[in-house]
Amino acid sequence: LARLWSGSRVASRLLAEDRPAALFATGGYAAAPVGRAAQRAGIPLVVFLPDVHPGWAVRFLARYATKVACSVERSLASLPADRTVVTGYPVRSQFLHATREEGIARFGLDPSLKTVLVAGGSLGAHQINLAVSSALRTLLEQAQIIHISGVEEEHWLQRERDRLPEWMRARYHLHAYTEDMAYAMRAADLAVTRAGASTLGELPITGLPAIVIPGTFSDQHINADFLAKEGAAITLPTLRLDELESMILGLLDDAPRRESMATAMRRLARPDAAGALAQLLREVAA
Repeated sequence: LARLWSGSRVASRLLAEDRPAALFATGGYAAAPVGRAAQRAGIPLVVFLPDVHPGWAVRFLARYATKVACSVERSLASLPADRTVVTGYPVRSQFLHATREEGIARFGLDPSLKTVLVAGGSLGAHQINLAVSSALRTLLEQAQIIHISGVEEEHWLQRERDRLPEWMRARYHLHAYTEDMAYAMRAADLAVTRAGASTLGELPITGLPAIVIPGTFSDQHINADFLAKEGAAITLPTLRLDELESMILGLLDDAPRRESMATAMRRLARPDAAGALAQLLREVAA
């Protein structure tokens, strides 16, 4: 509490100097004193909840917010009903314009093969990478893989790739990181991913069915549960990663189920989310 009050005093001084027309916050402990100071200074505050469930900081900031925006309708039950609107999760313009054909070209894929995208987030996910590496030979007999491993993980996965037969190496597209995630998603038939907030925007906008493996370090399991209950994804807890191989193979062999999941995922898409948030900010700042 002492840090909160101290931070509020510092924020009040900075806001008095800058006098912004409005403030935008997405939660996080650092935003709490700024939001409190904004309310005391009479500066409109828009709080955005990217995940399904609000954490402490968003719940705190919502008390002071002029408007609260959220990614999905399920969040409404946990937020002030009279001040909350569902905007969707904003995505980069790349996600609105990327095509499957361009994705296939950019990643050098074989258009006759099914494609699995594995992405553990910007830092990678060691346990997911281990599970995928142990299943590589079996999976590559059935599909090609785009594997966004994370910078710290690429070196040992590259050694695993080097051990593969040449024809399998051609199917295993290993990248530490990519700026072309929208193209990778458009090119893929199935994703294996964590369940961070961005999945609520990026998977729906690309209509990509997914196996979501929530991290144990946050409320990702709530995001994963939401996607699963909507029929758009399958949740796989980290403790059951030994089932990942069979789950991937089962979905690759079940085109009707993948299409059903893709349809459910597309129903969640809100391509105008960024514009809706921008308009909300303009309105409170007017």
